[in-house]
Amino acid sequence: MRPYMIQYQVMSSILGYAMKKVFVLITLSLFLFALAGCDFLPTFSTSATTTTGTDTEPETTTGTTLFDPRPAAIEAEFARIEPLIPAAIVADRALPAPTDPAITVEYSIDGSPIGMTLVYQAPPIDTELTLSVALTYGDLVVVRTYAVIQIRDLNAYQNYLRELGFAEIEALIDAGLPDEAKSDFTMPVISYNNAEISYTVPISRIYHGRFIFTFPTVDTPLVITSRVIYMGQTRYFDHELTLKGFSSLSRIPELHILTNGNQEVTTKDYYIGGVATLVTYDENNVAHTVFSNRTLEIRLRGNSTLWMPKRPYKIKFTNKTALLTTYEAKDWVLLANFADQTLIRNKLAFDLAATMGMPYTPSANFVDVYMNNQYIGNYMVTDQIEVSSVRVDIEENSSAADTGYLLEWDQRQFDPWQADGEEGVAWFNIYGIAFVIKSPQTDGFYYNQNQFNYIYDYILSVHMALKNRQNYTGLIDEASFIDWFIVEEVFKNVDSGYSSNFYYKDKGGLLKMGPVWDFDLSSTNPGHLDYENRMPPGWYTSQQYKNVWFYYLMKYDGFRQHLKERWNEVYEDVVAMKESVYPESDAIAHSRYRNFQTWDIIGKNYEWYTSTEVYEAKTYEAQLALLYDWLEARIAWMDEAINDPDFV
Repeated sequence: MRPYMIQYQVMSSILGYAMKKVFVLITLSLFLFALAGCDFLPTFSTSATTTTGTDTEPETTTGTTLFDPRPAAIEAEFARIEPLIPAAIVADRALPAPTDPAITVEYSIDGSPIGMTLVYQAPPIDTELTLSVALTYGDLVVVRTYAVIQIRDLNAYQNYLRELGFAEIEALIDAGLPDEAKSDFTMPVISYNNAEISYTVPISRIYHGRFIFTFPTVDTPLVITSRVIYMGQTRYFDHELTLKGFSSLSRIPELHILTNGNQEVTTKDYYIGGVATLVTYDENNVAHTVFSNRTLEIRLRGNSTLWMPKRPYKIKFTNKTALLTTYEAKDWVLLANFADQTLIRNKLAFDLAATMGMPYTPSANFVDVYMNNQYIGNYMVTDQIEVSSVRVDIEENSSAADTGYLLEWDQRQFDPWQADGEEGVAWFNIYGIAFVIKSPQTDGFYYNQNQFNYIYDYILSVHMALKNRQNYTGLIDEASFIDWFIVEEVFKNVDSGYSSNFYYKDKGGLLKMGPVWDFDLSSTNPGHLDYENRMPPGWYTSQQYKNVWFYYLMKYDGFRQHLKERWNEVYEDVVAMKESVYPESDAIAHSRYRNFQTWDIIGKNYEWYTSTEVYEAKTYEAQLALLYDWLEARIAWMDEAINDPDFV
């Protein structure tokens, strides 16, 4: 063979071999590429709690890609370590080391390495740690995190609870104390996990759970110390506040009356002319004159209160005037509340009646009254009980028999020196009960005998129906009778079967009870009542010798059932009235202090109207506590009695 032929064959063999190899490599590459596209080749990733360090290219040998063993090795190591990591610890805990010598581990908390021991910190409450575990294989790092709970240490937990409790109690006391005191105030009552709390003060005293205001002349700092016993420890906390000076105390409205020639008002038989000025104060005690030198007439008013040293008055303006109200009228009443050494019984009763929705309840606002430039005390200005569009709004000025009527049950008519008009004209007697006709005016143009006969016969029909247990639904408005009875009974009002019991009947309507009136001699106050009737237990108004109509009504099952239903409807209103005892008093601190400087009677005035309990309460604060405790016991007794299964 020729040499060149041999060379050609050799070259052909070499080229054929090379071409085959290239073809194989291309085919293999396409196959691997297809596998990678179909996810047949492995990829390297971790869970959400895993982080991976530096990525590296797979090792190559003579141009061939090889499998990377590191991710699988790290995954296997995590699978072994994870069950050995504790979910919770109560002591130091050794952490597992890797078994693969090619892998290293680092444990850390909040970025700080902790070595191979998880140290127990003895926390006061269960605490969650975030443990980071980093496994390193060459330059591949995978990090995963695990939650580990440090279980609270019992002693540390008790200390924690104790410190937390003391801090919360101190904060509650601070929140319950005023920054500035302008009157007596109730000390905070804290109910906190069996904690015992008491208070001491360097000046004055704490009485009935209330700090007794000292009425300093200037602002005076006060530190109240609380003694707190909690979880076996006793601690003391100081609470700073300021007692405001007397001139800074909240002022109530002032009514200044000047009589013509500075005449003294000494009778209720006739009026004396004069002028009046009303001044109110804002929250900064800045005075505002509401009206000035408004002409009026003034006289004494009342019956038993007329003979007390601090006199009540009736005033009649020349023109209709709003007197701390949204409406205007000519006639107004100034109640002295002399026998009530808290000054607030009438206010509480009127407010309760108004809250219960009783129509025509009189307004009730406290004023300081000056007569001829002399301070004469704290008074309650209120409405005259009369027929008008802003008071008892029933028909008047009609000569028809069936018109509007306003009546008063008033046993004083049987006393000749107190009788108000002629029997058979101005009042009538129904089986020993005197009813006075307040409207129509019996000396007026429209009044006639037919009207007297009509209302006499109507009241007689009511009396006989009740006495004989007959159906009364066509005669009286039961709901108004029940509401009136509740208010009277809550206070055990001495007059509820004697006088100041008002009734009204509009044209074509039923007889209704109201408005309420005259509560200064109530709630353990009246000394002329026997001890049993002064005490909280027992029905008062419905006794046969008190108010015989309610004696009869309480024998009706239906009346008692409706009384029970209404009582439970208004029970929260009654309780709220009781809880307003101290706020009502605190609101008039400046005024009541001046009043009892002028009328120094607390613990000293022992007259027919002064009960032993009232006489023995020698301070204003004791008077308030007596009233509050009495009302609390009275309301509790009524609630139990009315809801007793035997009541209905």
